[in-house]
This record gives sequence, C-alpha cells and structure tokens, in this order.
Amino acid sequence: MSAVLQGADAALDALLDQLVDGAVVLTDSHGAISKWSEPADLLFGRGDADVLGRSFFETLIAAPLAPAGEGWSRFLASGEAPDSRAKVELIAQHANGHAFATELVFVPVRLEEGFDFSLFLEDLAFELEPEHMRARLRTQHPVVIRALRAALADEALSWDPAWRASGTLVVFRARCETPWVDAERERREREAAEAEAALAPGEAPVPRGAAEAIAGYADAGQIIERLLGAVHRLDALEATAAELPVALAAAIARAEAEEREARAAREELE
Repeated sequence: MSAVLQGADAALDALLDQLVDGAVVLTDSHGAISKWSEPADLLFGRGDADVLGRSFFETLIAAPLAPAGEGWSRFLASGEAPDSRAKVELIAQHANGHAFATELVFVPVRLEEGFDFSLFLEDLAFELEPEHMRARLRTQHPVVIRALRAALADEALSWDPAWRASGTLVVFRARCETPWVDAERERREREAAEAEAALAPGEAPVPRGAAEAIAGYADAGQIIERLLGAVHRLDALEATAAELPVALAAAIARAEAEEREARAAREELE
C-alpha cells in the first residue's frame, strides 16, 4: 500500500474513533443543531437545552469567521455549495466566554442518504474493541465511509448544487489543552458518587440524562399506541382481503347465472 493510501486510511480511522467517542454534532437542513452529545457538552460547556434548535455557527463558533468558516456557514444555512475543504480549523466559543482552537470536519448528508447515516449513528453504540469497531463501520456502512473519505480530501468538497442536504455531521476536536473538560468530568463523577452514597439500601441511582429519557416515555407510549392501532387496522384489512376471493367468486357465479337466464329467455322468444 502506498504512503498516500496509508495516510488516508489512518485519517479515516482517526475520524471513526472520534465518532465512536461521540465527538460529533448533527445539524438539520437549515444549520440548526439537532443532535448533541456529552463530549460536545463538556467541550463547549452547553447542555441540550442551550443548543438544540439553535444555529451551529452562531452558538458555537466565535466571530469573525475565517473564509472557510464563512463558506460552511452559508452551506449550513442555505445549501450554497462550499468552496473549501470540509476539514477546517476555527475558533470555538465556550459558554463561559473563553475561545479555543478547534478542528471541524463537515460531512453533508444528502437527502437520499439520510437512512444510511441514521443506521451508522445507531451502530456507534456498539461496544467493540477499536480495531473491530472500525472494521465493522467500514464494512457495514459504505455510503457513510465514502462521504467521510470525501470530507477528508485535501481539495474543496465536491457538492452538486442540485443535491439537497438533510443535515450535516460535524465531527470536532480541540486543538489545544482542555483542562475545563477534565474539571467538569471530575465534578460530575464526584456528584454521581455523592448521590450514590446518599441512596437508601437497595435503591438504584438514576443515571445522568435519565430524567429526560423518562419524560420521553409518554411520547413513546403514544407512538406505541399508534403503532398498535395501525397493526389492528392492518389485521382488519387482511381479513377483508381474505374475504375478497370468496365475494368475487360469488359475484362471478351470479353474473354467469344471470347470463344463462337471459340467454334462455332469448331462445324461448326465438
């Protein structure tokens, strides 16, 4: 294998490792943040409620933007074809106001590839050894792997103006020391340990984020109820469909009998 191909594979492996670690933000077709992660929370100092539905660039990236940032800001907002590489370095903005250097890789999700990306993101939850995880992702998700390779290319990302993006994956990593990330992680671990120590015997701790998950159970219940209703309707349709051949045969028999009677009547008249 040539040195160029080895370098490209190493860059892809590094990007896959970042994705597996959760260092990714997803925006919708208008550049608003639609999926957040704990690594993003720790790095940018913002929780879900502070970012979801808000502009990626206006919320997370410090102004003024470098030319490459301007191009990707326009792409996220309006779909205008980017005129730079997908891998760019920009100055990010922490919630407390301090700025830090970050590397971002923008991976547009074409409308017809949305399902492939959804399966890919779900697959990131598998717990495998890094080399096995990378091999799985490479094998199971060729559409996404092709998009990731294109995003890592040295030239400007090729984007046909006729294509429509359903969203954009933004993979990130800090380009500097991040002591605030370690401090916040340690604080959360201490809080979790203190909360667990305060539990009554036999009481189970509530994982971080569980409150939001529990709040979503009502919606999940409604979805299940609708699905069950759809299943019942399908059962009714299947029952109706099963009766159709019998009803059709009876109708044909009646039509044939009426035709015979009409023929017999004509013969008598003749």
